[in-house]
Amino acid sequence: EWIAAIGRDSYEASEALIACQHQRASLLAQAGATSDNPDHRLGGKWVEALVALDQKDTDSAQSLYEELIIIDDDVDTVQQASIAADQALLELRRIRREDGISCTS
Repeated sequence: EWIAAIGRDSYEASEALIACQHQRASLLAQAGATSDNPDHRLGGKWVEALVALDQKDTDSAQSLYEELIIIDDDVDTVQQASIAADQALLELRRIRREDGISCTS
């Protein structure tokens, strides 16, 4: 279901991000962001933003938020994108805790 919604690349990117495989997550998210399917492109951009945020790369995250307000009809401002990303990252970190995953970087 999720794969159909956001695309295989973006789905695998989110799985890699949960597993703290940031480089792999970034590459997969970038691939998803170039999909012909607009929903898959959107999923890829969101995962790219989460990777940047998880790595505390605020400049990259900010730039991605600016892209997201253009392509995501549900997000009107950079602040909304930032809040949504923060909420998603908190959920991602909750999943990591429950699964006993700890990122060292």
